[in-house]
Amino acid sequence: MDVQKQLLEMDMEEQAMRDVQEQLMHPIIIAMKGHPCTGKSTIARTLAGFLCYPLIAQDDLLDYAGDKSFEAICRIAATQLSFRIRVIIDSPLTSQAHRDRLVQLAESTRARLIILECRPRDEYEWRQRLERRAMVDQSYKPSTWGDLQKMLEKYEDYDVGAVPKLILDTTKVFREGVLVSATLRIAFYRNPHVVELDQWDDLVMSRMKSKRSKEERGQHEHYHTLGLSNEEKDSKGTCNICSEFVSGQAYDCDECEFTLHKFCAELSDKVQRLPVECPPFLRAIPPVYTFPEKHVCDACIDAKKGFSDECYDCLFLTHLKCKLLPTILHHECHEHPLRFHINPLNSNFEFICRACGHFGRGIVYSCGICHLYFHVSCLLLPRTLKHRTHRDPLTLNYFPPNDGSSEYYCNACEGERKTKPLDLLLCRS
Repeated sequence: MDVQKQLLEMDMEEQAMRDVQEQLMHPIIIAMKGHPCTGKSTIARTLAGFLCYPLIAQDDLLDYAGDKSFEAICRIAATQLSFRIRVIIDSPLTSQAHRDRLVQLAESTRARLIILECRPRDEYEWRQRLERRAMVDQSYKPSTWGDLQKMLEKYEDYDVGAVPKLILDTTKVFREGVLVSATLRIAFYRNPHVVELDQWDDLVMSRMKSKRSKEERGQHEHYHTLGLSNEEKDSKGTCNICSEFVSGQAYDCDECEFTLHKFCAELSDKVQRLPVECPPFLRAIPPVYTFPEKHVCDACIDAKKGFSDECYDCLFLTHLKCKLLPTILHHECHEHPLRFHINPLNSNFEFICRACGHFGRGIVYSCGICHLYFHVSCLLLPRTLKHRTHRDPLTLNYFPPNDGSSEYYCNACEGERKTKPLDLLLCRS
């Protein structure tokens, strides 16, 4: 299936994927698949730790159940799934009969099944991994590369059929958040997809370039696509923040008459005081948003309703009037202005932060040109800080220094850092 066809199908399925109620009705089976030393079990543990799903490993039962170990893990999984508990099954899954058993298990428990196949593309790295494992655990089989090759010669791959599958090259560096996002989203598509994790970012970014229509958002709700107008007009109406008349440069929405003073939108003086004066809803992901005051949008007033935290316009208007954060943020980490959005928490809006690589939801700064998303808290990190491990103040560096180094280590914990934008604190002395 070519990429364009996949994108078309993913667009058609987007609404179904966003339906939170449907997702809650169905548990999930994440079934690992891979040969020895492919990193399969490591990935399974990573997912289990990130998602807090119980991990059921076939290796744990081999000594006790032998040939019946796979059936044993399926029965354990069935008990968890009956309580709508999502599970991760760690087994080689080299037999099509085992795949068929998982399909049967998913159908009987109304669970979503996705296969996560680990395929190390770098043969040298795979071989090194096998040899290191054999040195640590002398009972591990196969213990040599030659033994593994003999095992692979007897193995015949099979078509997983109508089961969605995500393929991961475990010899490459990847971000946990991207892996988790891809796994869960693909699991809930109505038509099966086989996707390489390397392609996932491209698929998602291309899909997001297509904006939802006004009918999909509702007649009165839409994201205000604010652009800076350089036209000098006598009047552009009133600013939606300060209610004063607007003239000169201003931010306008290209879909409606929404207008903001340039100064009101950017709140330059406010940025200097953040993150000391951190809004309450930034400190953690809350069950509800907390504002010092609430404002009701015109549509909810016309409908004779009060403030609703399920209404995008009410939330955005409250954000504007409370002046807690800039609506337009000019940040050193990105060349384009970033726009603030606040989404109803029940909208299931999720994103992968381009700065830290982890999940985000609810509130976001985004670039409409590059289709990038950032945690608000990542962009508001202090520019400098003092740490007990170093005598000088440390300065936040938005990109790795161009000194030819390929590896970076944290001087506090001595762990290796996988560098990303907004990821390094350096001493300038």
